[in-house]
Amino acid sequence: MNHAGEEGYESQRSALLSVDEVGEFLGISRSGVYRLVRSGEVPSYRVGERLRFRQEEIDTYVDQRKRPVA
Repeated sequence: MNHAGEEGYESQRSALLSVDEVGEFLGISRSGVYRLVRSGEVPSYRVGERLRFRQEEIDTYVDQRKRPVA
């Protein structure tokens, strides 16, 4: 299926993560992921009945929390 005008469509689709994948990536529980969503710290997308996350937005969340090396 070709989506005209949507360059990188397949890579964007494959970059969607589940709650479990985000939790594993961040090293937190499922409830911790839901807390981040409720607080607005991490954007999420509803796909059917499930939440999904874009990898690049999770990477940005992590990058924003980097601490300077002392």
